[in-house]
Amino acid sequence: MKTIIILSGVKYNSTKQRPQHMASFFAKKGYRVIYIGLVGESTVIPEQELTKICVDNLLEKYSRQTEEGIFVLKRILKSKDRINDGLEDLLEKLENHFNSKDVTFIVAFPDWMKFLDKISNECNLIYDCMDDWESFVSDLDWGYSQQMIQNERKLASIADLVIASARSLYAKMSHLNEKVYYLPNGVWNSDYYSKYVNSAIPKDISTINKPIIFFMGAIAGWVDTKLIRFLAESRPKYSFVFIGAKVREKLPQIPNIYFLGHKKYEELPLYLSQAKVAIIPFKVNKLTAAVTPLKFYEYLSSSTPVVTTIMPDLLGHPGSKTALGYNEFLNHIDNYVNMDKNEYELETKKATSTSEEFDWNILFEPLCSFIEGRNFRVPLKNEFINATIKIYENYKQNDLIKNELLTLYNLQSQYDLSCKLIKSKDIKYENSLIDYINVALAYVKENQLENAIKALKLYFKSSNLLTVYLDSLIKEKNKELFLEIFLLKLSGNIYEALNLTDELLSVRKTDSKLLGMLCGLYLDLGEYDIALHYATDALYNRGYLRLEEVFDIRCITFLINQLIKQKNYEMAEEIALSLMKLNKEWEEKAVELLSDIYLSKHMSDD
Repeated sequence: MKTIIILSGVKYNSTKQRPQHMASFFAKKGYRVIYIGLVGESTVIPEQELTKICVDNLLEKYSRQTEEGIFVLKRILKSKDRINDGLEDLLEKLENHFNSKDVTFIVAFPDWMKFLDKISNECNLIYDCMDDWESFVSDLDWGYSQQMIQNERKLASIADLVIASARSLYAKMSHLNEKVYYLPNGVWNSDYYSKYVNSAIPKDISTINKPIIFFMGAIAGWVDTKLIRFLAESRPKYSFVFIGAKVREKLPQIPNIYFLGHKKYEELPLYLSQAKVAIIPFKVNKLTAAVTPLKFYEYLSSSTPVVTTIMPDLLGHPGSKTALGYNEFLNHIDNYVNMDKNEYELETKKATSTSEEFDWNILFEPLCSFIEGRNFRVPLKNEFINATIKIYENYKQNDLIKNELLTLYNLQSQYDLSCKLIKSKDIKYENSLIDYINVALAYVKENQLENAIKALKLYFKSSNLLTVYLDSLIKEKNKELFLEIFLLKLSGNIYEALNLTDELLSVRKTDSKLLGMLCGLYLDLGEYDIALHYATDALYNRGYLRLEEVFDIRCITFLINQLIKQKNYEMAEEIALSLMKLNKEWEEKAVELLSDIYLSKHMSDD
């Protein structure tokens, strides 16, 4: 029997997400499924006991088996003082017990990378990329660190297969692995075909005036509460009903907005049955560009028409409308509410028909072929990208879609199309939806260096921490090549950047700027020992160059942290102090670094 071990970032009994649905699918197909969340229940087993205890006893004693047969295993730790110490040994033990060739690890959260060192190359390793974790790190204050991004790149690079839930994630992962498979989110249609079944209406929604405009899910940082306020205030006779968890955002306090709290998964169809229209009022940004919300397919499956803000993967699905602005969002809701009965029923049938294409059984089935080693085909990258471009070009007046097209054109080396999409006259003002890194890369590739530099300076406008480094690259004799490497790095194309850097280094072995670039590239991949090696070489060979001309800010921070680990506080302090004179932003960063140095030194002295 094949064993599937799902390594998730969420507890099994939390709100059902993609990892739980995946576990259900494989259990129903007859696989042995073990689910471990990186957060949640844990138990400490002394190392000597963990070595002796067999896996069957582990599963019997430290897991619970769901009705579907999924083993939900606690995190087995060796120490209560060191977080997650013991997970490496646990995964190794599971693999060896079930025979490596029969084991598939499906990793659904990047930070599991820290615990995969002891698994062998004989098992299957699948990375399920289901969020733009870089945006979580940079745009949401959820406590995620830069190391998560490095963990993801390393994980994607070593995986036997990467599956991506969104087209933008597919593009991102294709820089790191040749085997990337697009697998969007879906729905168990059998759970939601109950809209017209005579079931008891939940009491807390039964007295709310209709029409009901419905949302389910977390009220988190990606939800556009300003849009919700606009809708509710514009249509006081509509009832806007929200169920789910409040994470960090508060809903507007308006009489026709109702928050009913968290509901069980099994209850969701009963609430949806009372809705006229379902909505996904997400903010329009890079984070949501990589989202294919589960709720979208669940809405459709319940025969409820959907209105959503623009998300690339949701474009053009029958039974739904995409709004490019607040007024259009409101108009789409009005259109559904005011449809005559026959027209509305036609829309509900379209919704149901669309959902049938996204049934989890259909979406997950190809993974069985991969796991079994039979007839699994990853579509050619060019085929997939060209098909995506064809969809997006109908919406290219929208800045978010322009951003997606930039990435895809550059992936296809169609840099001329990127330059035509964002013309030089457009590079005048900062636009948060435009990816100026890919704009600059296209202009460098098309030998339009002046426009590339203009785009880069727009990108760095909000931060002075990298402008000094950028200015030093522009002064280089081979500035075109240096800028190309830097832009490939910033766009996530680490391996192409490494190839170019290695070629240059073969004739310029002691070039400190190149060595500094290599430090940054290996740091991006989480290869810290190699990064430190090149950082040391760069320091040795830098001559008259200042530190901030050789390294970017992340490399400097890494270098200081390494010196702290080595207890070389004097050199770490010297580097931090040298940064104080650059500008105000660098001074603030230097103070932050000095605080780390002095705190570490103080604790070491104690």
